[in-house]
Amino acid sequence: MGKAARAVQVRQDAEMKSKHGTGQDGDDYTSFENIPTDEVPENFDAGPFNFTSDELSAAISANDELELVDVREEQNWNQETIIGACSMPDHTLTIRLAELAPMGVRIVFFCGDGKASHRATRLMRFRGIENAWWLVGGLEAWKASGGATEAGSTE
Repeated sequence: MGKAARAVQVRQDAEMKSKHGTGQDGDDYTSFENIPTDEVPENFDAGPFNFTSDELSAAISANDELELVDVREEQNWNQETIIGACSMPDHTLTIRLAELAPMGVRIVFFCGDGKASHRATRLMRFRGIENAWWLVGGLEAWKASGGATEAGSTE
């Protein structure tokens, strides 16, 4: 399990312990409250997390460590995507935290138009993934700026 996922699990366990007086070391919680949800409070301050197509292009050119995550649903993944991106539909993010890059590696989330990836990035920031960034405008903005794409694959 990655450091970020471990940190999220520790925080969630502490929340459950404070609510129910129990912890990960033994008790079942008698409910499903410990399962992560996709809800982010409206007043949550995610901090600055915008990443433009120009910034992404510069990071790729500089060989910066980054992970590109396409959060579109599987039926859209077989269309074009940013070269080197992995597919992780937004509805699976909370259960796949351990698959994300470790701290220190910028994780750039994108979708077709940027709306779903904006929500996904806020969710990741809420879950403690501070290296989560949102590609402003999504794949459409990337292509409009001349960014390279390739055919997607679910493998």
